[in-house]
Amino acid sequence: MDIRDAFFSSMYNKIKKDKKIILLAVDQGALAISQIKKDFPNNYFNIGIFEQTAINFAVGLAHQGYKPYVYLISPFTLRALEQIKIGLCSMKSKVSIIASGPGFTYASDGPTHYFNEDYGILKNFPNLNFFASSDHYSAIKAFRESYKSKNPSFIRLEKGSHLKLGGKFTDPINYVKKGVNTLVIANGYLSILTNKIISKNKTLKKIGLIDITQIIPLNYTRLIKIAKKYKNILLVDESPFISSINKDIHYALLSSKIFSNKKIILLNSKFKYWKIAGNRNYLHKRNNLNEKFITNQLKKLSND
Repeated sequence: MDIRDAFFSSMYNKIKKDKKIILLAVDQGALAISQIKKDFPNNYFNIGIFEQTAINFAVGLAHQGYKPYVYLISPFTLRALEQIKIGLCSMKSKVSIIASGPGFTYASDGPTHYFNEDYGILKNFPNLNFFASSDHYSAIKAFRESYKSKNPSFIRLEKGSHLKLGGKFTDPINYVKKGVNTLVIANGYLSILTNKIISKNKTLKKIGLIDITQIIPLNYTRLIKIAKKYKNILLVDESPFISSINKDIHYALLSSKIFSNKKIILLNSKFKYWKIAGNRNYLHKRNNLNEKFITNQLKKLSND
């Protein structure tokens, strides 16, 4: 199932029981949304390309007891940072932002559509949940958890259909595969890519994998408890290090004395403005985040 359709199908099923859910689209669509528009026209509004207005409208709805979701293209979240800081986080308004196409998802549309800084910016705003989707199960989880939470939420919603990762998708730290000496910690599309690499290479089948589906708040205690069993740890994220969850995980690991004699490698996109277009795989290749590079890094760690 397409990740977006999984998310909005879950929303559709919940609207049947809870008419307080309101979907505000910033001129965005998805196959499953058409069903919401058709069957629940009072629960859907197309705001047009007005991100700030959409957030302000959602805040007003939230304070009238509604449960609004704002659906926009991920990079254009930047246009509404003041509204997110004040309207959502300062006022602790129950508004969820569905950010479609994180990272280099929209690579074919060029640099204006890249957004690798979301975590680095939004982690500075208190009271905000931050979810990451990798497969359709994690998308369903993101909807369920954002619906249950009393806090505002930001949801990285990937595009396309990907094979399910497995593990326990309800767990915010999804321990997909248990390994022996090497552990990969990733999120989103790179969890899917890493899982593919591990699954199809016989020499890498003993590598462990964690897919983080809720980045904020992150249970560092549990993450460290799992990671300490491994000799080598590879942290993979599409954001540059300065804006990456890798930075905070790396600090947490190093702050624990048990990791002083372990090898920790970080793979992040380069800290620069990319003035090129192409596809996501091409951008990953330019940033040493593609399948070939990650495979070689894992082989080196496996041979240690």
